[in-house]
Parts: sequence; structure tokens; C-alpha cells
Amino acid sequence: MILSFKTKINGRPTYFIHKIWMSLRPFSPAEFLLKMDESLLPPMWKSQSFKPKIHTIRKDEKDRWKPGVMIDFFINARQKDMFRFAPKIPLKDKQRIYMTYIQGRFEVSVDDRYMYWKDIEQIAINEGFDSYEDFRDYFISEMVDYYYGGYILHWRDFKY
Repeated sequence: MILSFKTKINGRPTYFIHKIWMSLRPFSPAEFLLKMDESLLPPMWKSQSFKPKIHTIRKDEKDRWKPGVMIDFFINARQKDMFRFAPKIPLKDKQRIYMTYIQGRFEVSVDDRYMYWKDIEQIAINEGFDSYEDFRDYFISEMVDYYYGGYILHWRDFKY
């Protein structure tokens, strides 16, 4: 199933392609690695030290993402310039995530467990954001009535 990623958020590059490649490298079979041609990356990306993006957060209102479903990583999905940037791999697991922003407080829970600031910071980095603040600001902008509910889709053996 197609999983689309942005190349920019708030006008800044996300580097999600490289961050996802980094998350796949140590855990992928050799044939996957051969398909990831790093020569296609801009030279600047190769010199950056990125932390891997090991999951993504999505609404999944129709409950289509289930463990075992094949993830098809795309940029510009359903557009004429769409392209696959990584090999298909199975979804390992998913966890429910809730976020609220009320009276200046940003709160997150995963599988009904309250996340403290350090936990949220780790979620932010694992989600591919550069900081807790970038993560918070992005998801506050995605909230409806100060609330965001969705799932963390894991392609690695990792859970919170």
C-alpha cells in the first residue's frame, strides 16, 4: 500500500528519503540495499548526519494498515512526478497515538500510556523531525479541535 512522504514541511526540507533509507539499511536483506542507489541523493545529503526515521504517524481512519501489509514508500504520490524511493517492506506493527493541545499544554499518549517530555522527544526524532518543537508545531497544525488521533506505523521491530 502506498505511503506518501513530504519533501518539505513549513518550507524546510524533511530529508525523509535519506532518514528512511538509514532506518532500512541495518535491518534489510541485501537485495533491498542494492536497490537503494545513494548516487541519486544530492551531495549535501551525504554529508549530513541524520537520525533514522523508523516510523510514521498517520490517521488510518479506514483501518487499512495492519501488520504484514506491504509498505510502498513514495514521494509525490498520485501525481505525475511521483516516485518510489525505497523497496517495499512489510509493516511490522502499529500503535495508537493521541495528541492534544489545551491551554498551552501539548500532551501525547501511545496505546493509552501517557508520554513524558523525553518520550515525546524520542517519538519526534524517530518520526524524522529535528526536534520536539518541530514535531509539536507540526501536529498542532494538524489538529482538529485541539486533538489529533492516529497510529504510529512501524516498519522496524520497535514499540513505545
